[in-house]
Amino acid sequence: MKPTTLPDSVIEKLSAMPFETSDSLAYSSFSAIRSLFAT
Repeated sequence: MKPTTLPDSVIEKLSAMPFETSDSLAYSSFSAIRSLFAT
Protein backbone atom coordinates (compact mmCIF):
# COMPACT_ATOMS: atom_id res chain seq x y z
CA MET A 1 0.00 0.00 0.00
CA LYS A 2 1.34 3.40 -0.94
CA PRO A 3 1.71 6.17 1.63
CA THR A 4 -1.35 8.36 1.90
CA THR A 5 -0.16 10.98 -0.56
CA LEU A 6 -2.49 12.47 -3.13
CA PRO A 7 -1.51 12.41 -6.81
CA ASP A 8 -0.38 15.74 -8.25
CA SER A 9 -3.47 15.88 -10.46
CA VAL A 10 -5.76 15.62 -7.42
CA ILE A 11 -3.77 18.22 -5.52
CA GLU A 12 -3.93 20.59 -8.48
CA LYS A 13 -7.69 20.14 -8.75
CA LEU A 14 -8.17 20.77 -5.04
CA SER A 15 -5.87 23.78 -5.11
CA ALA A 16 -7.67 25.24 -8.10
CA MET A 17 -11.07 24.98 -6.44
CA PRO A 18 -12.37 28.09 -4.64
CA PHE A 19 -12.68 27.15 -0.99
CA GLU A 20 -15.64 29.24 0.06
CA THR A 21 -16.41 27.30 3.22
CA SER A 22 -14.68 24.70 5.37
CA ASP A 23 -17.55 22.35 4.54
CA SER A 24 -16.77 22.45 0.82
CA LEU A 25 -13.10 21.86 1.58
CA ALA A 26 -13.86 18.88 3.79
CA TYR A 27 -16.29 17.43 1.25
CA SER A 28 -13.83 17.88 -1.62
CA SER A 29 -11.05 16.22 0.34
CA PHE A 30 -13.30 13.36 1.39
CA SER A 31 -14.56 12.80 -2.15
CA ALA A 32 -11.03 12.82 -3.56
CA ILE A 33 -9.70 10.41 -0.96
CA ARG A 34 -12.73 8.12 -1.29
CA SER A 35 -12.34 8.02 -5.07
CA LEU A 36 -8.71 6.96 -4.67
CA PHE A 37 -9.59 3.97 -2.51
CA ALA A 38 -12.63 3.06 -4.58
CA THR A 39 -10.45 1.68 -7.39
